[in-house]
Amino acid sequence: MSSRKRLHIGFGLAVALLVFSCSDDNGPTELDCSAVSCPAAVTAHNVTLKDTSGAAVSLDSFSVTDGDTKEELTKRLDSASYRIAQNTGTYPLYDDLSGPSGPVERRTLVFIGFIGQQAVITAQYEVFSDCCSSSITNGTLDLVVSK
Repeated sequence: MSSRKRLHIGFGLAVALLVFSCSDDNGPTELDCSAVSCPAAVTAHNVTLKDTSGAAVSLDSFSVTDGDTKEELTKRLDSASYRIAQNTGTYPLYDDLSGPSGPVERRTLVFIGFIGQQAVITAQYEVFSDCCSSSITNGTLDLVVSK
């Protein structure tokens, strides 16, 4: 079969899928997450902090909040995990288990890192989540902190 014929068949299938997946009503289609089978793998999004010389930044504390609702989303780490985060400069931001409150969700997250009581870094992120996974759609996860 020629590549041109495959292209036409593929395009036809894509159009058919689009037509049959659309709702007849003009309102938004609600996705039923209970009917979705998600993969077992969990994607975690972390913020990595380095100083201007490239060394890991050890924070005394950090917070993650929803920029719109101000909901506290900070992942609590046990002491061993927190020491690892401090040694590597890598702190949890969001993961698939933080999950959407509905089938599809867009959130603005604000990460703030503290040394002592002073905020040394603030960064904002846009996150998209669906039934199974999440992704960062805006924001830099590798940050440089100038102390």
